[in-house]
Amino acid sequence: YEHLRALTIAAFHSDDTKYTKALGAYLKRLEKVTTASGGPIGDEWVAGRHAHHSDTGYEYCSLQELLHANALLLQRTGETKWADKIEWLLYNAAQGARHPDGKSIAYCKSDNSVDMMGHLDMQNPQGEKRYKYSPAHQDVAVCCIPNAGRIMPYFVQNMWQMNPSLNTLTASLYGPSKFQTRVNASQIHIEQKTAYPFEHKVTFIVTVDKPIDFSIDLRKPGWADSASVKGLESSTKDRFIRIKKRWQGTTEFTLSFTDKPEITEHTQNTFGVHYGPLLYALPLQATVTTGREYAKNFNDLFFKPALTVAKSGMLDYQLDPNSEFEVISPSANLNWRNAPELYGPLFNPNTNESVNVSLRPIGNTILRKVSFQSPTQQQNNTTAY
Repeated sequence: YEHLRALTIAAFHSDDTKYTKALGAYLKRLEKVTTASGGPIGDEWVAGRHAHHSDTGYEYCSLQELLHANALLLQRTGETKWADKIEWLLYNAAQGARHPDGKSIAYCKSDNSVDMMGHLDMQNPQGEKRYKYSPAHQDVAVCCIPNAGRIMPYFVQNMWQMNPSLNTLTASLYGPSKFQTRVNASQIHIEQKTAYPFEHKVTFIVTVDKPIDFSIDLRKPGWADSASVKGLESSTKDRFIRIKKRWQGTTEFTLSFTDKPEITEHTQNTFGVHYGPLLYALPLQATVTTGREYAKNFNDLFFKPALTVAKSGMLDYQLDPNSEFEVISPSANLNWRNAPELYGPLFNPNTNESVNVSLRPIGNTILRKVSFQSPTQQQNNTTAY
């Protein structure tokens, strides 16, 4: 996936059209190997396979390299779809492959993750050790750990784009942050005060050291039904909201998005639920086994589903594409451990009953189910994976 950057540079800086055609072919193939969470197949057994929510995993290295490549495409094209992909990958696949305590990551992870005992059941190659959580993964390779530390800096580096000829700053990515730059010798500070991706609004605080004219373009995410600015006049063009004015001192305004939980089709005729920039999952209770210790409280960790998971039939739960989910959001202190949940029905085919469940963002799970077969497919004897 890091080679996508070399191909992108060639396509945009060469007069030879073969590189443009090659880039188009690459991106088309990329869609076939990317899971619902944004993770591309990266488990060393890529050839001849397409993305699957249970049977293909993604390496943390692959996540970082693809995010970095998407950032280059964003820089070269200015198209918001690349920003959408960057946020989706970071807030879902990348956070979903990180242990919620922040002390370890999975070398390899799959969207549907029913155990993390070292191997992936459908492959189970001899000696596989990648599917576990570790602060080092020294028994496999140590590449994924430093790449896990690189992915957020690449995200932050690309939150803002600048077009000096148009005196325009573009907010491409959202999240709590502070940005500093200069426009025509004027010092500019912009803070994003927000709990995004857990809330769908961002307050911008813009401070300039002397009066200056310039524009700020605000990206409207692909998941948002609508976007609006409170506090300033603005205009809309394509997928951007533009604020063009003479800035003086400190100015504050709020960008808000509207959205509701949506059920979308994943690969292999299965369905999942997302809300805003977050993919949601059914968490599975797990028991943990501690492995090698690298330092105090830094261990290899192995997880298998608790007995209650099998008894309840949770692994067989199905999702009606016409179901509706309610957002249950904490009133304050939004974070990965205290994120909005989605409450709604799944179907248990073992008991032929509907079961109300709470879904969590994939980034707040270890074992989980993300993609669900629909009851209709089961009744029609349609093959679904």
